[in-house]
Amino acid sequence: MAKRLFGVLLLVLLAGLTFAAGIGEAVALQSTEQVSFENQYINLQGEWHFKLYRKYQNMFQYFSYGGCAVTWENPQDALVPTAETFKTWEIVNGPNADYATGGLQQMNRPNAMTAPDNRTKLTEADLFPKWSEAWFCKTITITKGFLVGETVTLMLGIIDDLDVVYINGTPVGASGFKASNGTPASPAQVPEAGGFAPAGEFQFEKSYWEVPREYVVDAKLLHEGENELSIRLYNNNSYGGFYDRTMALVSTPESLRFLKGRPTELLRSAARYSTFVDAQKAAIENEDLDRYAVTLSASFTQNELDKNEQVQKIARMFADYDKLQITDTDAGYYRYNGSDVYSAKRTITGERDGKRLTISSDDNYLLYFLDEAGTIRERGNWSHCYTVNYTSTLAGMNNTKQTYSMYLPPSYYASPDRSYPVVYLLHGINSTGNSFVNVDRIEARMNEWIAAGSVTEMIVVMPNAGKSSGYADTDAPKGPSDSAGPWASFIYIDILGEVERNYRAIADARFRGISGISMGGGGVFSVGLAHPEIYTSFASHMGAVPKLPPYFEIIDAKLLESLDFYLDCGNQDLMVRPSATVEAGSYLESIGANVTWELRNGGHNSAFYMDGMPKSMAMHSQHFIKNGLATYK
Repeated sequence: MAKRLFGVLLLVLLAGLTFAAGIGEAVALQSTEQVSFENQYINLQGEWHFKLYRKYQNMFQYFSYGGCAVTWENPQDALVPTAETFKTWEIVNGPNADYATGGLQQMNRPNAMTAPDNRTKLTEADLFPKWSEAWFCKTITITKGFLVGETVTLMLGIIDDLDVVYINGTPVGASGFKASNGTPASPAQVPEAGGFAPAGEFQFEKSYWEVPREYVVDAKLLHEGENELSIRLYNNNSYGGFYDRTMALVSTPESLRFLKGRPTELLRSAARYSTFVDAQKAAIENEDLDRYAVTLSASFTQNELDKNEQVQKIARMFADYDKLQITDTDAGYYRYNGSDVYSAKRTITGERDGKRLTISSDDNYLLYFLDEAGTIRERGNWSHCYTVNYTSTLAGMNNTKQTYSMYLPPSYYASPDRSYPVVYLLHGINSTGNSFVNVDRIEARMNEWIAAGSVTEMIVVMPNAGKSSGYADTDAPKGPSDSAGPWASFIYIDILGEVERNYRAIADARFRGISGISMGGGGVFSVGLAHPEIYTSFASHMGAVPKLPPYFEIIDAKLLESLDFYLDCGNQDLMVRPSATVEAGSYLESIGANVTWELRNGGHNSAFYMDGMPKSMAMHSQHFIKNGLATYK
């Protein structure tokens, strides 16, 4: 991850090459074949027939403790409906066109924000309230020639929180449930009227609010003409419904590529590239490290790895495994994002201790080509947003593999002599830093805010900390777990060091900010404010905010002047106390701190905190600018 070491080389390359989208290369443009995919998928976004049929007394995870009884239901509506039935129901839009709600349906009807929460009956205010089940249904018209394969793919985007999917009355997919032995429950095991079997074969497993749904379906379940798609959707807390993602019934692998944003523009001629790919694969399978190293450009950058680090990674694979084998399927040569690429589903296997094992499996393997004076080499993806795995040497982490996601600003590669401020973004309970990338599209949103001028260019680091750790340091004699371990030190020592060793981050407290959501909002204080020598700007979204006075015993008036704060919470938030945000904001105002805080309508979810994040990132930006950021440009 030696991002600091190739500045001179990069400047030479920049002078001699034409960079596509800021990071491309001077590969000669090949002629391509462009195909229309519109007749190979059916868009499922838009109108859905909706019916709420069951409410619970509490969140679904309390089933294990006997604390989640049904409080209201309509048993007849809970049965799988036919089109004749569901076409008489209310119509809603999914996902919601208003991205301010993250594409989700509102928690209640607009007049319900101040209505009492009646769990024992259906009220006029209820649309899709917390702790409930409802149907989202629609008909799909399949034309002649659409069903060309043995299977079709149902892309439903990200669903909040759990779902069972039916096609023409047959259950075909489910997420969020487990059988009594702990394995994922089959959709065939769902009770006829939905719900849960707390001690049976269809138990609550966990919320899948950040997981994209993609179900492969037997094409024989569908037919030409009108078909019925019904989704039994469980709302575990706050808003529930569909996030703003692609939703489609997909008939071909090519159209699936298209909808996932993968390469589709085939090169007509790729002989040189094919020869290169075969040679690189042979170098790996023959464990010839020198031959492999020659295939990489000196400017190679693949996520966090430069050329030397990539060669070292392959060398470790050679040391750990024998008889390596690379298997590529769905492979082809394409024009993609201004570059010529090789795209495949790649699996690498090898033998260890007499057993053949899967070393890596990548459904979206991409190899970017670079033409260096007539010689083809691999240049890497030069990605601005990706996930890093590393081995933590922090005391108490026991040399375990840990993970964080990175966002690099638009000019990062094009300005190799420039250093950047950093915001550390802490996830909430039962979540990960990956959710900011996969659910919230942090790369696109940051680019949007930077382009608009409201946010300055910065690095954003999103660690995966213990899912229920509270960002506290606790004893874990057997090693870290989701709930125990040195999770505070992990943030302000381990992750901090990892980032500042390997990225062009400004190593100065004036240019380090920390933000968090929910549990992470509490971590902003227990980790960030506890160390004002490390961080000097702080933002808590719908945070588990603690009592603040103790944290200010170490902060004198002069230091206080140098700190900036942003806090928010939703009026309908039932996971944390909105009053805690009021108390913290009022306290900070009372001691003369530079603080902006607000309560606004909304629940405890991604939709709420992403509505506030432009404001907190703007706060961090202004903090960095007033501290002299211009001197680092």
